[in-house]
Amino acid sequence: MDQSEGEGSEFGAVHGVMIVDSDRLFLDALSCLLGQDPGLKVLGVAEDPDHAVEQISLLQPDLAIMNSSMLVSSDLLPRIQRRSPTTRILGISRQTEAHRVVPLIRAGACALVLRGGGWVDLAQAIQAVLRGEFYVSHGLTTAAGATNGTASSPDPKVLTARQTEVLKLMTDGMPTREIAERLFISTKTVESHRAQIMDRLNIGTLAGLVKFAIREGFTSLGR
Repeated sequence: MDQSEGEGSEFGAVHGVMIVDSDRLFLDALSCLLGQDPGLKVLGVAEDPDHAVEQISLLQPDLAIMNSSMLVSSDLLPRIQRRSPTTRILGISRQTEAHRVVPLIRAGACALVLRGGGWVDLAQAIQAVLRGEFYVSHGLTTAAGATNGTASSPDPKVLTARQTEVLKLMTDGMPTREIAERLFISTKTVESHRAQIMDRLNIGTLAGLVKFAIREGFTSLGR
């Protein structure tokens, strides 16, 4: 890539991407599609979990786009997180049921999109993940309370009304910029609220926040 990399891109600076799916036609099609954007560079593809771990460990991509059934049916996600902790995981699912989606959230996936959701949905998910946010397609449903609480679960009462509002919007998949516009505050203020929320709840990841929001009924994902 030359010095024009990133110009006209939906995704800003150039980000390395790995694609994992057992469908070779899907791999080729998505690789071709992503390769058309100067802000994304497809570093490689894999058709099985072991090859995926090997390639991600070697290439250390910013983002791995994966067939969600592989993530659910194997220990792929924790293996990747051990080998390449900075790689963010975006799962693509054919299913909309909670029993398919919730395990991915529990495991730490940063985004979940429907396989038939189209380019706009996938592009929004990629943008959100690369900003360090969480994204779930509107077509994916989970049941409030689908994740099990524990005796040491955080108390939602520690959050202010504004923090609760930010948490609801954030875990519904709304980008930081849109939250700022909705609440008439700056993006820096939204980011500050997010940091305070995580600190007060003692939750260190966005996936953890989503699990908390589902359990407490703060998110509309299951409605």
